[in-house]
Amino acid sequence: MNLPPALTSILERASLSLAVLLVAASNVGGATWAEDALMREAGYIVNCSFTEFAINHSAVQTTDDAYGAINVDRVYQVGPDWVNPGESAMAAIGLMAAARQLKVSGYSITTYDQVLNRFFQNWLLGHKQSVNTNASDANYGGIYSRVYYDSSGLWRSNDAPTTAVTGQMLAAMWKYYEYNVSISNSLTASNWLQQSWDVARTAGDFIRRMTNATYKLVRGNSSGNDLWISDSVMSVCGLRCLDQWALIAGKSKAFDYGALADTIVAGIQQLKDNGTRKNFFKYRSSSSGYSPTYGDSIDQLCFLPYEAEALDPADPFCRSISDWWTSGSGGINMTYPTADTNDWRYFGTHWHYYFSVRPENDYLYPGPGLQLAKVEWKYAQRTGDSVALDRARKRLQWAATTNYSRLWFGSTGSTEANVPNGIEDWRNSTNYSNAAATWQRFCDTSAYFIEAVLMVYYGVNTKYIPNSDVAIARQNTNAVVTWKGTGTLESATQVSGPWTSVTNSASPFPVVVGGQAKFFRLKN
Repeated sequence: MNLPPALTSILERASLSLAVLLVAASNVGGATWAEDALMREAGYIVNCSFTEFAINHSAVQTTDDAYGAINVDRVYQVGPDWVNPGESAMAAIGLMAAARQLKVSGYSITTYDQVLNRFFQNWLLGHKQSVNTNASDANYGGIYSRVYYDSSGLWRSNDAPTTAVTGQMLAAMWKYYEYNVSISNSLTASNWLQQSWDVARTAGDFIRRMTNATYKLVRGNSSGNDLWISDSVMSVCGLRCLDQWALIAGKSKAFDYGALADTIVAGIQQLKDNGTRKNFFKYRSSSSGYSPTYGDSIDQLCFLPYEAEALDPADPFCRSISDWWTSGSGGINMTYPTADTNDWRYFGTHWHYYFSVRPENDYLYPGPGLQLAKVEWKYAQRTGDSVALDRARKRLQWAATTNYSRLWFGSTGSTEANVPNGIEDWRNSTNYSNAAATWQRFCDTSAYFIEAVLMVYYGVNTKYIPNSDVAIARQNTNAVVTWKGTGTLESATQVSGPWTSVTNSASPFPVVVGGQAKFFRLKN
C-alpha cells in the first residue's frame, strides 16, 4: 500500500505503552519520513507568513501593517489577502510543535523561530491589528475573526471579534511561552509573559463578559446570543492558559480564570447527544429557547471538546464519538463506508453532513480527518485502546499517501504559485478527478497534519491547554506545590531564572516558606 515507514510498524508492535508510541521511522536520505513531513509542513506555514522568509516575499516590507501575519493560504501576488487570526493561531501552534521536535532531532529551527517571532512580537503585540483595543466597545479585548489588508500589506478593516478566536489566540500566546522554555530561551519566555499580559488579560475579560451564567456557555460576541460549542471550548482553553500565566508571571487575576473554565466545562458537558448520534450538539439556539441543536449540519465541532482537551479525552464518550464517526447511523456516514483497503476512499473523512442535500456532503477532507485522528490518538494514549489508535493511523494514512487522497503536495511533489507542500482541501468521493483548487491549502490543515505526525510517530501530545497544571497553595505556615502531567519540577528565585531541577520531587511537594521569593515550573 505504499505506506510511510512506521505507519505499519505501530500496529504490528502495538501494546500502546509510550515506548511503543515512540516508534522511529527508517532513514530516508538522512531524514526519517516523519522528520521530512514535519519540515515540509512547517515550511508551508512559513510560506503562508507575510515575512521575508516566504518564497513569494518580494512585496514584504518590515514596516508593513501586515508584517508577520500568517495568511490562511500561501502568500502570493495579492499579499496577505486572507488573515484569519484563529487559523493563524492554529498554524503558529503547529509550527512551534514541529520546530520543537525538529530541534530535538538535531535540525536548525532558525527560520521557524524567526517567523514565530515576527508573528507574535511584530504582528500580534506590536501592531495589534487583530486586537480590539477600543475600551468603549462592548467587544473590547477580543481578537478579530478576520483582518483585511490590501496587496501591499496595508490594513483596511476587521471583522467582529469572537470568543472562539480569542481563545485560540490566548492558547497560541501561552504556547509561545512553553515553546521558548522548551528550546532553552528562558529569558525570552519570561519576558513574553510580561510583555503580552495586557493583551491576554483584556482577552480574558472579554470572555468573562460573554459568558452566559444560566447555561454556562459562551456567546461569540456582543451582537449574538447563540451559545456555540466552539466559542465555549476555546474559551476554556484560553482561561486555562491565563490561569497558569498569572501564576507563573506573578500577575493578579481580575477574576478566577480556573473557576470560570470549570463552570463552562459543566455547560459543555450538557451538550452531549446521548441518542443514536454520539456527538456534542453544536450550539444552544437563542431563537428556540436555548435548546441544543446541530443547526444545519454535523461537523468537526461535534468532537472539539476532546480535540482541544477542554474535556478529558479518556472519557468513554470520546470512544463513542469515534465509533459513530467511523460507522455512522441512520444513513449518515462521516467516514467513507468501505472495508476495502484498496479503495482510495478507505478511511476518508467528511467534514460536513448537511441535513439538506448539498454537494459538500460528498467531499472527503484531510483536515477534519486529521482532527479526528488527534482525538482518537488522545483517547488511545490515555486508555490503551488499540482500535482508536488504529483509526488515528488510518486517517493520517489517508491524508498522507498517494494511494488514498493524493492531496498532500509533500507526497506528490506538486507545486502551485511556486510553493510546494501543503494539503489540498478536499476530493469528491463520487468523482476522484473532482478536487479542491490547488491554492486551497490551508495553514491550519498543515498544523493538524504536523500534530497527527507527532502523535503517531513520536508519541508527542499537542494541546491547546497548558502542558501541565501547576498550582501553589498555602498549607498552614508553609506551602505545597501540586501538578498534573509528567515533567521535571524546577525552581528559581526569580521568574527569568536560572532554573534548577528539584530532586526527589513528586506531587504534592511541600515547600518551606522563607524570606526569599521562589518560583516553580514543570519542564516537559
